Amino acid sequence: MCGFFAVYNAKEKIQSSFKSLNSAADRLKHRGPDKAGVYSSSNLFCKFFRLKILDLSDHAMQPMIDINKNYLLIFNGEIYNFKDLNRSHLSDKKFNLSSDTSTLFNMLIKYKEKALNYIDGMFSFVFFDLKKKKIIFARDRFGIKPLYYNYEKNSFIFSSEIKPIIKFKKDNTINQRAVFDFFLKGSMDHGKKTFFESVESLCPGQYGVINKNQLKIKKYWSLINKKKLINENKILGVIEKLFEKSIDKHIISDRKIGLFLSGGTDSTALAHMLAKRLAGNFSTFTYGFKNDIKFSEIKKAKHTINNLNIQNTYYEISEKYVENNMEKMVSTLESPFTSIRLFGIEALYKHIGNTDIRVILEGDGGDELFGGYDYNIFPYLMGKYKKKKKKINNIISDLFKFANLKKKNFKDQYQIVKNLLITNSYQYGSTSDGTPFINIDVFNKDFLNSNLDELFYKDELEKEFSSISDLKKSQYIDIYRTKLPRALKYKDRISMLYGIEARIPFLDHHFASQGFNLNDKFKIKNLNTRYIFKKVLKKVTKNKIIFNKTKFSIADPQSLWLSNNLKEFVFDHLYSSYFRQIEFFDHKKVIRNYKLFCKNKSNNTSFQLFQILTFINFYKYFKKYN
Repeated sequence: MCGFFAVYNAKEKIQSSFKSLNSAADRLKHRGPDKAGVYSSSNLFCKFFRLKILDLSDHAMQPMIDINKNYLLIFNGEIYNFKDLNRSHLSDKKFNLSSDTSTLFNMLIKYKEKALNYIDGMFSFVFFDLKKKKIIFARDRFGIKPLYYNYEKNSFIFSSEIKPIIKFKKDNTINQRAVFDFFLKGSMDHGKKTFFESVESLCPGQYGVINKNQLKIKKYWSLINKKKLINENKILGVIEKLFEKSIDKHIISDRKIGLFLSGGTDSTALAHMLAKRLAGNFSTFTYGFKNDIKFSEIKKAKHTINNLNIQNTYYEISEKYVENNMEKMVSTLESPFTSIRLFGIEALYKHIGNTDIRVILEGDGGDELFGGYDYNIFPYLMGKYKKKKKKINNIISDLFKFANLKKKNFKDQYQIVKNLLITNSYQYGSTSDGTPFINIDVFNKDFLNSNLDELFYKDELEKEFSSISDLKKSQYIDIYRTKLPRALKYKDRISMLYGIEARIPFLDHHFASQGFNLNDKFKIKNLNTRYIFKKVLKKVTKNKIIFNKTKFSIADPQSLWLSNNLKEFVFDHLYSSYFRQIEFFDHKKVIRNYKLFCKNKSNNTSFQLFQILTFINFYKYFKKYN
């Protein structure tokens, strides 16, 4: 796991000084604390920062160049099947193949962009054919590893993060459309747009080719697969086998491994799998919130800790920690963000940075792949009752049954059903439990009118999921537009801030493809979400995991803290000169709504308020960034 920065000019010498190139690249030092390498010629500059995970020698150092100096590679990530590739595709190669980097390098030399069909892992890379002046750059299938670029005339810039590009270009202009997507869709890092006009992002599962100074971007992988298993016992066997294979891949490391353990299904499953494979030789980490036992994950996690007799470090954050680290967080993420939980995650990574653990497994992706969110229920029911005469009656009846599993009070049940109906009409505007969070009154009317156009309502995903079920469409939005892109950005930036590699076993593309493409009835059964995967887990853990009938969203004290101990902190931002400078808001209405929120007289979700708070900090930090 590493970081890289590269500047290439196809037609002329790079005009910038080595000092300015180096200064921009050094914004990535934290991503590779073990060693740095530089390649510089008249028209190409590359700087690479290495975090050693596989092959701790310098044989895997980058930029990697072949002996004839025809090819050069900079690569961030892990190729988990590199040993298999060495045997099946590279047995004729004499070049050092002790690392996944050298394997990838040789695969690209041999197969060029077709190498992407063979590699498993999380990655972003830029491959230069120096003789033919051709560049291939690519990103893994789910976008676990980032790849940003700038393309102008003959000049190309590539980077593992955004700050080096805006530093080098001296252009921190904020992309208004990305801001609009963030507030009106809850989306970020979900497509080629970033929060900066001068920086674009390569989308997951895509590669770019630059040849004769022309850029072409293509897709090399799709999650949607028409092949479906229909026998439940066979499905159980296939899912179990693929899950175990993914775990085996993700524990390949020459450095110590740890696990973030919450009380949720996915991290608990990972803990059981690691306990079998590593014989307890791994540590787990859990975060919580001071003075708020109600929101702590440690109580649920302790059942797993005691059951498996594994080590655990529990770390609590306070309201003061949020105040003191807000600017640091927007700088790290290079964007505003959506949850106070990130401070707990950051605190854990900071602690781990002082240990000898350099690989952390996290349990993201399971809900997205197997339909685990509350609002997945409605589209599932749409498919289930598609051919029924009293379709609507059946759906409403089942929604109330589902609501009854979560709340016994009829008023609360009614609110849950109402929220799920609203969410079905616009999934982008709701939280994980289906609570709508958008209040358009707080935005400047010009900002709304200039962005609420055909482009906003035209969903590019419709081309891709026109042939799949309503449930899968709902999942696809989470995977490629909202939940997963946000989570993966958070994981990458926060872990790399402390020189630690975060791995996501649920996103092994073989396992993920099989899980996503299952028939709906294997995902939700009797209003029980993630049915088939829970059944697999019961088998592999010998019934040691106990599941609730419904998923309860991970709790945090965000609403409580924002309306109480953080109130002065929030007001300081809302009355600041920086906030008044931001043209996107109706400032008076934002303040009025916040006052109502503090009195419990407004929408009970704090999602949009927290978005605004973090955006103010983002705007303030990057307006003066250089």
